[in-house]
Amino acid sequence: TPVFPITCPLLPRERSEIMLGGISGLARLVGRASRLRTGGGGGRFGNAGASGGQGRRGDGKGDHSLFKSPNAGHLRIRKDGTVDCGGGRGAWARFELIEVNPPAEAASSAAAPRTLVLQIPQGVSPGQELRFNTPEGREMRTHVPNPIPPDRRISVQISPAPTVDQKAASPAVAGEFRFVCLRSVGNGNNFLQMMQGGRVGGKGVAMTSETIFRIKRGVGPTRIYHPTTGLFIQISGTQRLSGVPSQSAATVFNHTLSNHQGMKNFHMAVAKRVMARPLIEAKLSRHELLHFRDHGYVVAKNAVATELVHDALQEINTALGRGELFANVPGGGGAGTKIVADGTLLSQGDGKFSPQTRGSEAILNLFLKSKVWALVESLVGAGTIRPPMHSQIALRFPNKNAKAHLPPRHWHLDGEMNPQFSVLVGICLSPWQVPFCGQFTVFPGQHHRMHTDCKKLGIANFVAAYRAEKPALDVKPVQIMAQPGDVVLAHPMLPHRGGVNNSCNIRYAVFFRPRRKTGGRSSNEDRRQ
Repeated sequence: TPVFPITCPLLPRERSEIMLGGISGLARLVGRASRLRTGGGGGRFGNAGASGGQGRRGDGKGDHSLFKSPNAGHLRIRKDGTVDCGGGRGAWARFELIEVNPPAEAASSAAAPRTLVLQIPQGVSPGQELRFNTPEGREMRTHVPNPIPPDRRISVQISPAPTVDQKAASPAVAGEFRFVCLRSVGNGNNFLQMMQGGRVGGKGVAMTSETIFRIKRGVGPTRIYHPTTGLFIQISGTQRLSGVPSQSAATVFNHTLSNHQGMKNFHMAVAKRVMARPLIEAKLSRHELLHFRDHGYVVAKNAVATELVHDALQEINTALGRGELFANVPGGGGAGTKIVADGTLLSQGDGKFSPQTRGSEAILNLFLKSKVWALVESLVGAGTIRPPMHSQIALRFPNKNAKAHLPPRHWHLDGEMNPQFSVLVGICLSPWQVPFCGQFTVFPGQHHRMHTDCKKLGIANFVAAYRAEKPALDVKPVQIMAQPGDVVLAHPMLPHRGGVNNSCNIRYAVFFRPRRKTGGRSSNEDRRQ
């Protein structure tokens, strides 16, 4: 298995080769596809033949669209092409809207008069006006007959729907709705589609009748209507989607925008802040280097100044005060977390802090303006680290019912057994002075076992086997004891976990995952630390 050879000046060369930087090629062979979270717009689409007409990008500023369901997550197209409403705000849940002409099938299918059977609601009097919506979303009116039928049902003749030309000429309809194809930003050129039997899929082809939907113009509440079949998208309790003919049964999504151009400018601003190397010298001692080699981690005391710790805590608590952590989570407040078998609280997708908070100056300064940068480079080599532009803000909330127990199978490696960074950096922002106060927990020395198993099984088999079922580790886990300002440096292949928090306080920590400049970009996505 390829490794990055790191030569420590305080150790003999034959004993100083440390596996650092993960397993080369792991992501390329078996890991998740590497994508920029901000996505990258989409190409132009020309004539679409009979079904679609000329297509154009619906959002002039390059904004991506998100569709949030009322009681679940965001509409998304998963990697396998299935569609659900379990997404956060990442690339899988973002869509580029490509505006098209209405499909010809929508007009022809509605050209002939039709009959609808209506159920008269209770409390309605004879002669009273009754309003209803057709499956296409048109509002119509009729009057309750006198006398009212015993089964309270009446048949109503629906006039033919306007033609495509008439719709285009109607300022009311043209101004209220638009016809679009929804292209997945995170899933290549896959489009949302309505398939046979009212099934909703994510492997559609642009500008076909299956992939043209009608939504309300602008942002805000909207139903997603498929004009060719006359079906609305509805979400079931399992987050799966299907088509239903009734507008009243359709799911009302909240359509919002995610400005990826604005995020790009934000990342560029962060990059300018990290260009200059801080003039703070620090290095690990010989004893600390040996401890890292043998046990897979080391704790460096007082690596971050108290003022930097206070600035970071103020940034985090300000974000908490505005409800940022639990934004878009059903129920709010304590939502956004999940209790697993041992009572541990695990941060879920919608429980992330915003990119602006995770990349804020106060948070990044924990790495950039402290001894941390130099300490990391004392492991991997001077001038070799690409400074991170994001962080993971990791909070562990108190849970008095959690079992004070650390099962030998409850551990993980970041990146779903696929670490793509050089060293895991954890900065303590709250006291970790007693057991089971939520502190970062490691399984010492087991990075050697991970390396041996990977060589023995091969990369693909290692990842597949360990993702399916983790083995019980035969070492006692170590709960890191630290004070605010201390930093934990851990090997990327060292098994670890977030600790159980039986205390009365929130555990605060910030994690960085820097990479060597010879590798890819820094990865600081949220993990369960």
